Amino acid sequence: MNLPSWFPEPWVLIVSAVVVVVTIVACVIVIVRLPRDHFVNPPEEPKGAVAIVRNVLGVILILGGIAMLVLPGQGVLAILAGVLLTTFKGKQKLARRIVQRPNVEKALQWIREKAHRPPLEIPA
Repeated sequence: MNLPSWFPEPWVLIVSAVVVVVTIVACVIVIVRLPRDHFVNPPEEPKGAVAIVRNVLGVILILGGIAMLVLPGQGVLAILAGVLLTTFKGKQKLARRIVQRPNVEKALQWIREKAHRPPLEIPA
């Protein structure tokens, strides 16, 4: 089968689909595992190898989320999950600004409800 010249290579489509699925699954895992009061009483940041792994995963989620702003997927939730995993100055302020958006809060609480987890406490 001959594909049009503007059509991407099949491996590009496969990689894109895998990235979307992995990012969505990772977002759900991060959101479900958050303590109920995470945004009111943030935990201490990890140190050492754990911090490195979390930062790498966080950057991957942020990049995937940025891509999903124009591709299929939950871009803002992926960015939020990535921000929550990374360590940088101003992280909590940025995370609070994101979760206070009505559509984001609604999506977060819906995911928590489906996972039979208590709703997140979102600061006003």
